[in-house]
Amino acid sequence: MDDENYFDSISDILATLLESMMEETEGAEFSIKIDKKGITLEKKDAQEEKKEDTELPAEIIEDGKFLYIAMHLPGIEAASIKVLAMQEKIDVSYKRNGIEEKRSINLPKQVSLKGSVEYKNGVLNIIFKKIVHKKRYALDVKYK
Repeated sequence: MDDENYFDSISDILATLLESMMEETEGAEFSIKIDKKGITLEKKDAQEEKKEDTELPAEIIEDGKFLYIAMHLPGIEAASIKVLAMQEKIDVSYKRNGIEEKRSINLPKQVSLKGSVEYKNGVLNIIFKKIVHKKRYALDVKYK
């Protein structure tokens, strides 16, 4: 059996298996991992589904020079909050009820990596200065 037919055969078997699993589990989500050890099918963790459904909101507001982010994080251990800034996104990690959680937020504009962060009354406020890119630059010409 050549490689193409082999993979087509595996694909057909997996599709049939997944269809029957979906019927039996009323549409639950699964992941498939194929490696040298074989094929592993895992049902998506109900806790993981709940976490996604209850993801805490973040509001992003911008003006001419600054980007303001407000994340509603009630019940968070304040000392556990960590913010990792990149020019186009931020990662916020924290502990809630002793469980480590992490959120990534894509930013609509590039920002300076220095910013201010304050956690007060269950709200994490982050302020960044936006990086303004000019569309044109005038270059000086040096004569020799």
